[in-house]
Amino acid sequence: MFNNCRCGTAMWSEILCRLPVRLLLQLRCLCKFFNTLISDSKFTKKHLHMSTYRHHLILSSKDESHVMSYPLHCIFNSVTINANKLHFPFNKHYFSVVGSCDGILCLVSYRHPVILWNPSIRKFAKLPYLENPIKGGCYTTYGFGYVPLTGNYKVVTVFNHVSGNGPNKAKLKVHTLGTNNWRTIEGDFPVGGYSSLIFVSSMLNWIVSSDPFYNVVSFNLVNESHQKLLPPNFGGEDVNDVILGVLLILKFIGSKNL
Repeated sequence: MFNNCRCGTAMWSEILCRLPVRLLLQLRCLCKFFNTLISDSKFTKKHLHMSTYRHHLILSSKDESHVMSYPLHCIFNSVTINANKLHFPFNKHYFSVVGSCDGILCLVSYRHPVILWNPSIRKFAKLPYLENPIKGGCYTTYGFGYVPLTGNYKVVTVFNHVSGNGPNKAKLKVHTLGTNNWRTIEGDFPVGGYSSLIFVSSMLNWIVSSDPFYNVVSFNLVNESHQKLLPPNFGGEDVNDVILGVLLILKFIGSKNL
């Protein structure tokens, strides 16, 4: 009875694309018309576009088997906050959230595969085994982002090696969701900090220390090239620490002007 005319389908599409994912999953079981409409790739892209205007803050705690999701509009506009507890689909090991994009969380755990998890539809994907390309001790940082031009999601791992005897170096590996391997990116990459990579407009960004300044390295997920961005002019002020945030906001710990 819903699909007697095209205008009816268009109307239902406009209505349904504004609903949360959990309710859409229930509606798919209601009738064949809803199932066909919601499963269509065009509807999926439209719903994702609408969802970008509904932001949530995800908080994770150490040794917890869940994360908490807080709607940002409630945080800024309401006295009470309705939080959702999102349980990991696995509970044997603690996972850290190192990135998020389009409602998908990138999770890592020591000696376990990197996992991409969509808590809205309760599905996850384990990525292929990741081999450390650097002999000896090193620390790893991660980034997760999306390429609109190709529709690909990519995970980037930076292996940072700090040597007391030889030069410091970093190696990059990239995984494209849907493939079964990690690709090594050739290039001379500077060693970065311990924070996760920040995703902005098809670019993953991270802070590196380059005496006497801090620089930002930007890795382009489209052509998988990188460039080094110079910091702003500090006006001769000493900077003790740098934190990179969303929209490339730099916070300088210890600065008198911030």
